[in-house]
Amino acid sequence: MSEDTTNNHQDTKVVVYNTSWCAFCHTEMEWLKKLGIDFVSKDIEADPGAKEELLNKKMAAISRRASNGY
Repeated sequence: MSEDTTNNHQDTKVVVYNTSWCAFCHTEMEWLKKLGIDFVSKDIEADPGAKEELLNKKMAAISRRASNGY
């Protein structure tokens, strides 16, 4: 399930691709929240569309961050 986390401090769209068991993913999301950076969390296990989206970006690693479509 995807989580939309907004803090209204930045215009750049950041997407964090993650899994439920990835400690680094969750640490990164907490760091982004602390910095006030808006991001969308996409769990690639719970959301097959998010997994496909990640693979299409050729970023085949968990806890990948994409901003402005890259």
